[in-house]
Amino acid sequence: MSKKERARYAERKDLNKELTRILDEWRNSELDKAERQKDSNAYTTKAVDDILTDNTLNRRCSDITFESLSLSQAEIECSQPKWEDLYEDYLEMVIQFGYIIFLSTLFPLAAFFSLLNNIIEIRTDAFKLCMIYQRPFSQRVKDIGHWQKIMEYMVFAAIIINCIFCSTRGVFRRLVPDLPFAAEIFILVCIEHLLILLCKVIRSTIEYVPYWVRVEKSIMEHRRREAFKKLECDALHLKENRSHNYNE
Repeated sequence: MSKKERARYAERKDLNKELTRILDEWRNSELDKAERQKDSNAYTTKAVDDILTDNTLNRRCSDITFESLSLSQAEIECSQPKWEDLYEDYLEMVIQFGYIIFLSTLFPLAAFFSLLNNIIEIRTDAFKLCMIYQRPFSQRVKDIGHWQKIMEYMVFAAIIINCIFCSTRGVFRRLVPDLPFAAEIFILVCIEHLLILLCKVIRSTIEYVPYWVRVEKSIMEHRRREAFKKLECDALHLKENRSHNYNE
């Protein structure tokens, strides 16, 4: 949670404390007022009526709690700032993705620590959506836009960079000590091309629309056509019945 968000959360807590203090002061003032009126008008009929009225008021005041005077969830969210666009969130994820794929050969545990970070960040983002910012309205979009292309290009660049890291760190030299430098470069280029080809194959095999979604859409389209045919048949029968009744 950032400093700005913690400050907003602290302001909300201070506001609740201030409302509690105001409620206590108001309740004490009403009780003092009732006591003064009771002492000054104890021997008159009007005083008796005022005492009864004040007692009723005091009973009502005793029923008033902080929860009854606190703001509702909708009012609290209206006073909170609006959720900004997702640019910062996407940028953070893309940078993290870049660290993982570009430096995977140098620090293989980066993916594990990124997983832990994302598990914690899920809860912090949920806290921000529920407590700090106004909950945004959902929007239907086709995909994540240019971020998808950026990550695809990053994957291709990461393949080349990791192959270079393997060459500079002497991975093949340790496996095959007598391997010539030209042969090492040739093997790295072949591996790099094979990995890029593998990425292309995987990308082409992944369906843009899942199979079960296409099946459900086909079923809905079939039901729509059947319903439309039924309506046409009903309208035709109704027209024939009307013409038959008119002829009779």
